[in-house]
Formats: sequence, C-alpha cells, structure tokens
Amino acid sequence: MRRIALVPLLLLCACERAAAPEEENDRADDVALVEQAQKRHPPVEEAAPQPIAFTDIEQQRFFGAGCAFTPKGREGYEPVLYTLDDRGLVKLGGELILLAADTGSAEFPYGSREKYAGKEHSFRLTKGPGEGEVVGEESVGWPGSLTIRDRWDRIVYQSQGRLECGA
Repeated sequence: MRRIALVPLLLLCACERAAAPEEENDRADDVALVEQAQKRHPPVEEAAPQPIAFTDIEQQRFFGAGCAFTPKGREGYEPVLYTLDDRGLVKLGGELILLAADTGSAEFPYGSREKYAGKEHSFRLTKGPGEGEVVGEESVGWPGSLTIRDRWDRIVYQSQGRLECGA
C-alpha cells in the first residue's frame, strides 16, 4: 500500500522538476522585456536653433571676443550660436540657453571651443582648415558645421554653415 501511495508522489515531483527549466526561461524572458522597456527613450525631438538678436546678447551680457555660427542659407542673418571662452549661447524654442565649454575639446580662436553642453543638449562646432578668410577688420571666417545632440546622444540638428571668430 505504501508503494502505491509513493508512486503518484514521485511522479508529481518528477513533473514539477521537468517544468522548472521552462519557468526559468519564462522568467528570463520577463526580465529581458523589463530591461528592454527601461532602455527605451522618447522619440527624437528635432532642435531648431533660432537667430540670436543683439537684444538677446545684451540681456545675457554676452559681450567680448569669440566665435559665431551661421547656418548655410542664412548668411547675412544673426548667428544661431555664440561662444565666448568657456561659455556658449544658443536660442531654442524661444529660450536663451547658456552652455558650458568642454575644456578638453579642441580650442578655436579667441578661446572658443569645439564642444559645449547644456542641460538637455550637447553642441559640436567644426572649423574648416587653415588660417581662414579675413572678414571685416577684426574677424576671420571658415566653413564649418554645427551638430546638436540630445541627452541620449542622438543627433537632433545638423547644419553646414559659416564659423566666424573675432572681436
């Protein structure tokens, strides 16, 4: 009698042990799904830097020798980015944003830098090769580009244009 009672019990234990690897796979799949969901980022929101007017510069007391970037096709208009030493200024969504220079990045004339960062974005300027072309009495210009990335390092703006540095 005891043997008969033990057989179903042994079969039950064997079934439970056989199901354990499947349960582990299910748990691993659940963990993978959770991790994947945590790595998701919101959709990319394109940035559109706006021209910085002289009144904006006055408001921020952003005076001195530095560099300015104007996108291609917008020549003759106000630049969309100004840099002075360890600071940068950009206008996004109608809001003036102060930037901090990455002091480890390449140095441009007048102490400006190749890379700047704000709370939500990072900015990278490029400057064409050589000594540049004299523009006016105190400025030099090069072909250049501006790339803006969001906090997840995704490109949200990119433009060729003109970089001018001077006093």
